[in-house]
Amino acid sequence: ITAVLGRGGSAEVYRASHVKLGAVVAIKVLVRETESARLRFAEEARLLALSLGDILPRFYGYGDRGGRPYMVEEYLEPAELPAKDSEVAAFLLRICEGIGVLHGRGLVHRDLKPQNIMRRARTGEPVLIDLGLVKNADAGSSVGQESVSTVEGRAVAVGTPGFSAPEQFTGGAVTPATDVPALGALANACFGGKPPFFWRTIIRRATSSI
Repeated sequence: ITAVLGRGGSAEVYRASHVKLGAVVAIKVLVRETESARLRFAEEARLLALSLGDILPRFYGYGDRGGRPYMVEEYLEPAELPAKDSEVAAFLLRICEGIGVLHGRGLVHRDLKPQNIMRRARTGEPVLIDLGLVKNADAGSSVGQESVSTVEGRAVAVGTPGFSAPEQFTGGAVTPATDVPALGALANACFGGKPPFFWRTIIRRATSSI
């Protein structure tokens, strides 16, 4: 381990040198000791192990050390949102393609926001991180379609105000459309809340339900 990269609500992330791979990696360690947190953490590792494309971090392994689950994944760098029109278009197309891969598997991200997008150091391409809120929206799924989740025995809303769809706070059904308001809000954030005229209709339509 060479550095502490940060801590969120349920996990700590470290930068490390992988001895056998000879590569710099990130180690994510679960620190929130609840059953629901463990289930979400394990599910995130399972999704990364599916190798759903370059839009997600590369996955190297999962394990348990001293009762604390951890996963090893690709080391990524912080990303800045693009601001120029053509760059924003290319960036959003890339994100939409990645979200489309998830939707094709019946999965909804539910937490798309600037903080959950990083970049590969070598290529600069954006990468979606934090799959802890990904939901299976297939009608026949045992996971179910309700967006409101159960945490420590309580029904709670999940998502980020200003980016998430209303159904994430009202218990509505989760569908691929649930990620659309976040995509519109992300476009708006790229322009600092002041998008060019020809972007306004796109953003307004995508975020009209917020």
